[in-house]
Amino acid sequence: MISAPLAPDLASPAGPWAPPGPHRSPARLLALAGVAMVAITVVSLAAWTIFVSPFGFTRYPLADHDRTFTIHRAGTYVVYFEAPGESTTALPPALEVNVVPLSGQKVDVRPIGTPGVRGAPDAYDLDHHEGRAIAVIDARQAGTFVVSITPTAPDEVDMTQRRVVYTGTIALGRAWSRSWLASDIGFLVVVVVPLLVGLGLMVAAWLRRGEARGDQ
Repeated sequence: MISAPLAPDLASPAGPWAPPGPHRSPARLLALAGVAMVAITVVSLAAWTIFVSPFGFTRYPLADHDRTFTIHRAGTYVVYFEAPGESTTALPPALEVNVVPLSGQKVDVRPIGTPGVRGAPDAYDLDHHEGRAIAVIDARQAGTFVVSITPTAPDEVDMTQRRVVYTGTIALGRAWSRSWLASDIGFLVVVVVPLLVGLGLMVAAWLRRGEARGDQ
């Protein structure tokens, strides 16, 4: 009697000599998905911290008056003024914002905050960083420019329109720092939700593995 098959098993793509593929249990798949979600959370947290949140802003003291920046691509940037109490509703600070391009590119500056109107545009108060937006810079080309911010002399300020400021910190962030991504909701969506999903998948994998062992 011939025990071996006379023709190859066409049901297997690699023929009868193909090694049996590894069997991945549902618990293992859940665990892998959970680990992947946690890894995504770590990357998202780093990106949110560096590119969106106030932690990643470029800062310098108001006393320096100006700072030179070089950008490698066109884009929109937001100028923030940081000082204690700047996240609360108040008149705009009396600061003159000017941008001087050094490489011939076109740069537009748009002030944020209406004189005489109390508010706190795009304000934040996060781990010793408290501030509000005071201007938007639109750089239409890559290049180098100087951001010059000077407090207005007290005798030139209408106290019913703006506040006199003497000290503080200037912070420069990217355009999406004004979007919902920089808010608590953005942090929840980008960081907290993926982390909870990943941990939930890992817990589900652990429970499934325990059930599988109990059935044996």
